[in-house]
Amino acid sequence: MKIDLLKTTAVDLQHSLSKEELTSVELVQQCHRQLDMERREGSLRGPLHGIPFIVKDALNTTDEFEVQSTAGGWAFVDSHPFKTANVVELAVKAGLILVGKANLSQFGNWKALKMSGGWSARGGQTQSAYVRGGVADDGIYGHSLCDWSPIFVRQCLIVLEIHLGRLQAQQTTPGTVSEDGGFPFSVDRDSVGPMAECTEDLVNFLNVIADTSHPHVPKDGYWKSSQKQWKIISIATLDPHHWHLPEEVQKPQPGALDQNRVPAITQLRLLAHDSFQANNFSGLLKTYIDGLQTPKVKSLAELIAFNKEHSNLELPPESPGQEKLIQSEEEANRLSKEEYQQLDDKTTAAGREHGIDKVLQEHKVDVVIGPADSRIPDVCALARCPSVTLPLGYLDWNGRPFGLLAVASQIQEELLLDVARSWEAAFPQRQAPSLSDSEL
Repeated sequence: MKIDLLKTTAVDLQHSLSKEELTSVELVQQCHRQLDMERREGSLRGPLHGIPFIVKDALNTTDEFEVQSTAGGWAFVDSHPFKTANVVELAVKAGLILVGKANLSQFGNWKALKMSGGWSARGGQTQSAYVRGGVADDGIYGHSLCDWSPIFVRQCLIVLEIHLGRLQAQQTTPGTVSEDGGFPFSVDRDSVGPMAECTEDLVNFLNVIADTSHPHVPKDGYWKSSQKQWKIISIATLDPHHWHLPEEVQKPQPGALDQNRVPAITQLRLLAHDSFQANNFSGLLKTYIDGLQTPKVKSLAELIAFNKEHSNLELPPESPGQEKLIQSEEEANRLSKEEYQQLDDKTTAAGREHGIDKVLQEHKVDVVIGPADSRIPDVCALARCPSVTLPLGYLDWNGRPFGLLAVASQIQEELLLDVARSWEAAFPQRQAPSLSDSEL
């Protein structure tokens, strides 16, 4: 069956798929042929025309893509979302080809207190392609894990997920990229951004998915104006001896911390983030479920019950808990609107006015750079500020990549992209992983 890709609707496609007049494979093949024909005719949709991409399994896609939307949980298998996430629609419209979804920390790591980073009940445990010797018992965000994909990231987890895989990633200011169609993590602290092999790809992808209706997103795209050179960007650095992850999060390994010293926040308590999550998660989840055609659960209480009933799948020995879900059920809407707003204001001020912006202003610098293996991403989440990862090297211990994180004030994505571009030009080309069986 031949279809007019310029005129057909998702409803029409679903009808044809249901009547077996068309298969998803045939649909994808026709889309690919359409893109190739456009290229031959000199009609490119943009610099990423015909380029494959993947997204984290936290972004919904409708049935014509023929991939599940589960956020890593068995309760959402065959849930059939009504609508594809905005960023996916924008990417496809720009000529990119969705080839699949990546595993993730289940429900954005909002399931169990000691759940391993990059683990989900449906997808199992991720591992960095660079790591030799398999996944080690080295903490819930240890040196051997990896959790990555090219589009969707959550504020607090982006660095721990991305730099383990050597990618560059732009953490955007919340609101500058649409979160519509994504699994909900918070009311206003989620962040959607691109991940890529190089800065130019990062910029091109961000220009595709950025919300141009946002007052601070350049209407003609990032990097369309003059770019700042490395020599005129002023930088403050954080002492790696004071910024590291706790041992229960990332256990020290021989030589690893000598290469990549990482710090713990002692001045700033981050309990407020859990309060936000627990207070709001039940309502956010209900709104998300309302966007599914055939959900197996209709509330947080039903999700908890489903996990217990299917404990062999959802609560295996390696990750038997769901304390965060239970906490969210118990503390749902415990805060009044006034109390929530007060906590929100204080938390944002702690991260921004008394944190990132204070350092920038007092030291008269443009950006702050510190270890990626640290609590700096938490501060960014509290402050709602952007960041970008800066790949640096590889651990001698097991080959795992490590790097730094550059942070700026709100709406300074373009400045951070200049930092990433200059960093990329100054350091040697990054290595590709060795995938030989003997090293995995």
